[in-house]
Amino acid sequence: MRLALNKAGIGSPIHVFGSLDTITTLFYFVAGADIFDGLTWLRYAFKDGRTLYRQDFGITDMGIAAKFPRVEALCWARNHQYMKEMELEMRRFLKGNDFRVFKHHSEKLKAAFQSIEEEVGS
Repeated sequence: MRLALNKAGIGSPIHVFGSLDTITTLFYFVAGADIFDGLTWLRYAFKDGRTLYRQDFGITDMGIAAKFPRVEALCWARNHQYMKEMELEMRRFLKGNDFRVFKHHSEKLKAAFQSIEEEVGS
């Protein structure tokens, strides 16, 4: 889609709603999307490149006795930090097209990008 828009001289950003998670956001990004939003970051926990149930995050990171409001608050704070780091990775990628800037999923992202290039050309 990005290639078609560029070819037509349209510089409008591609906005993907409902993809703000640890994996698909990055795949849409390398495919040309520019803006991401959604509610996943409020419903799940982001950790080590994965999107987890908040309850699982609470148990593994805070212990079985952790109260849900505290789990939820910590989860949101960490998710926000995770998204800021992901944004920085995206910005670094744009400067040098080096997939190694992605802490998680770099090889899978590179393979996906290469598949796109093979399919539609560069």
